[in-house]
Amino acid sequence: VFDTVLQWLIEDTPGHVINFSRGFPWSKTSTMRQSSPLYSIHNARTPTLIHVGARDERVPAAHSRGLYRALKDYLRVPAELVIYPGEGHGLRKRSHRHAKMLWDIAWFDHYVLKKTRKRSKHTD
Repeated sequence: VFDTVLQWLIEDTPGHVINFSRGFPWSKTSTMRQSSPLYSIHNARTPTLIHVGARDERVPAAHSRGLYRALKDYLRVPAELVIYPGEGHGLRKRSHRHAKMLWDIAWFDHYVLKKTRKRSKHTD
């Protein structure tokens, strides 16, 4: 969840957000702002890999798109966004889970372990 007000507006279980914030966005503006990463994203420096299902109703992909845009386009923090077509809140297709695992390994190899990739003869 990147913005709790957006979450309140679009998620499939609005009662959860009401219970979490103990009120509505218009009556709990301070709580909503404090619980939204959107308002402190300017402090972000960590390279971020985002995976989301295109049909996630629990935490809709709009959050991921906003996070990605803030990091990559405005803050120049290394970020990648992977949206899995047809997937909801959790990856059900084996091929998507496999792709995510490979993507995660490559990301950690690069940003955590600082491994450099060996170029094959066939790579430009």
